[in-house]
Amino acid sequence: MRKGGAQGGFTLIEVLVAFLVLAFGTLAIQQAVMASVEGTRRAEDRLRAERVVRSLMTAPISGDPGDGVQTGVMDGLSWSIRYEPLRLPFTTAADAEGKPVDWTPRRMMVTVPLPPRSRWSLSARRDAVVSIETIRLIRVSTAEIARPEERSP
Repeated sequence: MRKGGAQGGFTLIEVLVAFLVLAFGTLAIQQAVMASVEGTRRAEDRLRAERVVRSLMTAPISGDPGDGVQTGVMDGLSWSIRYEPLRLPFTTAADAEGKPVDWTPRRMMVTVPLPPRSRWSLSARRDAVVSIETIRLIRVSTAEIARPEERSP
């Protein structure tokens, strides 16, 4: 048994400082985990949008889609496809021998907007999209192609 003097243990100030250090460390870890979760969500959204774009780009095109915009929803994401005529240096759709061909090139632009996140998220992406542009050959019926021998002078 001790007589007089200081007793062993921590002072109130030491306990409060240790608690403050622990609280700041926990807060830093929580922010890192939240940023990691948000990054994973962004990556999943982008991957899903890229799958939709890839699926639309490789889907067969039946008939002439015209020069307009097609829209729809796939996998919960809205998409749009815009077709434009491709300007070629020749004016007729014929091969080197003058025979009509039944394919015409079109510029195809596929756009899939990423879903918006909550306004409370760490990075609210309002205008993020996945967009790809390519050239596709579209089959045109031979009735739409004017044959060189059938054209009037």
